Amino acid sequence: MISQLRTYVINRGKMDEWLKIFFERIVPIHAKYGIKVGDTWVTPDRSQFVWVRSFGSAEEIPVKEEAFRNSPEWKAVADDAIAVLARFDVQVIEPVAAS
Repeated sequence: MISQLRTYVINRGKMDEWLKIFFERIVPIHAKYGIKVGDTWVTPDRSQFVWVRSFGSAEEIPVKEEAFRNSPEWKAVADDAIAVLARFDVQVIEPVAAS
């Protein structure tokens, strides 16, 4: 398994709007296209949203992301979602076993 640690800076005062869009509209699209959404966090000042999404392998990432981005479901919500984001960062992360 390989994951993405995604950190989004949310426009001031828009966190509640973002959370509604994310959980009601974006998470179901991920599920439909086989992208696992893991844990989610909000910073205490409610300016950042951090979440993890996972894939079976590194090779799956571009394939599933393309299917997601080109889906009619994403196209229907993209403008609303992007409007509340100030910026975002994505880092690919892999699990590490304790030695």
